[in-house]
Amino acid sequence: ALITTGVNNTLIGGLAGDNITTGASNIIIGSGIDAPSATASNQINIGGIDLRATAAKVWINFNMTTASITGSHGVSSITDGGVGNFTVSFTNNMANTAYAHFADAYDVNQNATLIVAHTTGTFAVGSAVVMGQTSAGAADDSAYVNYIVFGD
Repeated sequence: ALITTGVNNTLIGGLAGDNITTGASNIIIGSGIDAPSATASNQINIGGIDLRATAAKVWINFNMTTASITGSHGVSSITDGGVGNFTVSFTNNMANTAYAHFADAYDVNQNATLIVAHTTGTFAVGSAVVMGQTSAGAADDSAYVNYIVFGD
């Protein structure tokens, strides 16, 4: 194939990424290794392993008590929906709602905060709700919340 409009591709190895036609900012390493898609951008394939497919698309560490983000990737904002209820908004929408997500927390006050990653009704491509509750089921904010999303 011939790159027609793709730019900023890094291709290392004989015939590496020779299937790319319009994709941009791809990194393809290895002899004869192709990009997973000829037209997609921001793909990483090293030795035949599509690293973008195995990396977390979204992760965040945040504090529910102060509504502050400690560290994140792929998160545009968090919204406090009340005690134990936060919406995590993604920088980029997921391709579909068939993604996996997980949340956990640690409460320094030993309130046994449980964190549940869920959505209200159906999954959304641009955000998810993370809720905290005590072992008794009461809404609870935790100072140390971790949330991660895998998917397309």
